[in-house]
Amino acid sequence: AELVPIETLKPAVPMVKPVLTGTGGSLILSDSPESPKVEGAYYRDAVTGSFRVFWHHQNMTGEPLTVAVAVTNTSDEPVMLFSEGIGLATDYYPDVAGQMALADFMSNRAAQKKEAILQPGESYYLTALAENTHTASGIANFAAYTQQGHGDATVTVTTLGYKEQPANPLDVPILPKDVHVRGTFPHADRTGTLDYNTSSGNSLIRISSAASGPWSDSMPGEYEEGWNAVDGGTVINNGN
Repeated sequence: AELVPIETLKPAVPMVKPVLTGTGGSLILSDSPESPKVEGAYYRDAVTGSFRVFWHHQNMTGEPLTVAVAVTNTSDEPVMLFSEGIGLATDYYPDVAGQMALADFMSNRAAQKKEAILQPGESYYLTALAENTHTASGIANFAAYTQQGHGDATVTVTTLGYKEQPANPLDVPILPKDVHVRGTFPHADRTGTLDYNTSSGNSLIRISSAASGPWSDSMPGEYEEGWNAVDGGTVINNGN
């Protein structure tokens, strides 16, 4: 209820940038093609142990489309798949879909739930039905373990869109990429410590600025180089 004269406000003091360290399992990022016009797979790669999948696809096929993440046991022994937080949403507005999925994910990310015991060749599907022009966005943490010995297991993750669920997601051809990013990154999270002196008053630190170029003001370690398992080459998760 107190009015503060604008002339008394001081410019924000830049905070010392913390050094960020990659933590957690790997990240599968599926954002290309961002607006698929036909059925098909968007990205595919193998991961081991704990991993996160982030996907964001706008259905432009002209019909309702199921947008899914499929986890396939490509080993020769049973695999236990656990979820450790899932956020999933669809909306006409792409940014709203992303915000809703994030809120859903944050509300349950601490809960571990057994999703499936996958026999060799079996797949687990996490799905959302997106109406035409609607965006399906999701964030999900998973952990895969061998049923015998409970060691880290390797599984293959496929993000895809379909009218009828395929028997084997590994058989679905991968669509050509667009200008957006799809790839696998070594770590899903970043950790670091912000030091703030309360006597500094108004302070500023930028988060999720561009990784490079004139608009970059990133923190050390904020961006980690990944790889594109489909098209080859390295990728940067620029702000996602």
